[in-house]
Amino acid sequence: MELKQIARIAGKWWWLVIVCTLLAAGISYAVSSYVPATYRASTSLLVSTGGAASPDYNNLLASQQLAATYVELLLKRPIVERTAQQLGLNPRDLEKQIQVRMVPNTTIIELTADDHNPQLAANIANGMVASFRQVMQESVGTPPRNLVVVEAAVPPTEPIAPRIPLNTGVAALVGLALSLGAVLAIEYWDDTLKTAEDVHQSLSSPVLAAIPYQNGRHKSDETALADPGSALADAHRALHIRIQPKHNQGLHSLLITSPSTREEKANVVANLAVAMAQAGNQVLLVDADLREPRLNKVFGLTNDVGLSTLLASGAKDWARCIAKTSVPNLRLLPAGPVAADPLGLLDTASCRRLIDELRTQADMILVNAPPVLAAADASSLASLVDGALLVIQSHATPRDAAAQALETLRNAQASVIGIVLNKVHAR
Repeated sequence: MELKQIARIAGKWWWLVIVCTLLAAGISYAVSSYVPATYRASTSLLVSTGGAASPDYNNLLASQQLAATYVELLLKRPIVERTAQQLGLNPRDLEKQIQVRMVPNTTIIELTADDHNPQLAANIANGMVASFRQVMQESVGTPPRNLVVVEAAVPPTEPIAPRIPLNTGVAALVGLALSLGAVLAIEYWDDTLKTAEDVHQSLSSPVLAAIPYQNGRHKSDETALADPGSALADAHRALHIRIQPKHNQGLHSLLITSPSTREEKANVVANLAVAMAQAGNQVLLVDADLREPRLNKVFGLTNDVGLSTLLASGAKDWARCIAKTSVPNLRLLPAGPVAADPLGLLDTASCRRLIDELRTQADMILVNAPPVLAAADASSLASLVDGALLVIQSHATPRDAAAQALETLRNAQASVIGIVLNKVHAR
């Protein structure tokens, strides 16, 4: 995955990464704050076998061996039980609270005791040493004079656990890593087309326009008339400019379709028609989606008569079915009432004859066709027009669906002039 792709993914999912990071840190902080604090007190003991100011190697070796012996003895049951009895504790619990070790390359023994009470932790550490002396005196008749307390245990002021700042920081890093991993996994398994680069690489077809998603205000019945200065209107004017050279070369009828219903192509058709009409072209918009008529709603017109009634009557008297819109230079042939057999009406000589006659009535005919993969209607209409435009939706149209729709159109002898990427989120 390239750095550019990672940056795009981070820009898209930044809110989720931040939420997961803060949530992990917050949970860790709450749990760590709830857990009782644990304190550790320690005492240091020095073991020596002789009183010489400069002990030789043999004395040092003997002292280390004796210290290792004391380390083992300090944890024996009699010492633990005596300390527990003196402090009123459970011997088994006390065993888990004590640690004894010899400092490497020295004759120093370090004994530590952990407890939720700092004073009790110090009492346990000092009590273990006192119990050891008592047990040794009872066992051998004399206390271990070669064991010196270098530093007695004192109540600690800071707990060793929980380490709230450390735990919170680690949890935040874990939350960050997991959320980034989850986002990358989602993007990896998401096979939808997202950017113009994705479309070009996957379909090898030019993207004529990227229609922006209007910050939640993108509606299926919204046209460029609502706000002529908006990014939505600018995008459709740019689409018209990209199509104009082909119009000059003989493109006078254009089929607009999509792989499925999710792409909201009717909105693109309506806005493109408005852009072309505002540029001074005589535009005739034909709603050939006899399954889900929508363009009449976009322009606030009735759908009592239209293409379905025309084709059912042999495509006669088509002029009475064409309605003027509120946009100068733009007329609409509505779909008409929903037909029982749309394909049976569109795949006829009457439909071909009607399209041929309508060519003489405008500079450009835009035909809104049903989705390619939903029915064969678009394939039937593709051979009746000069070109076709495929609308796909960013983050919604799967690559395979777009490729299949494109192949279906080409197999129907359609001249696909390009792709429109709809509802593109700003980066």
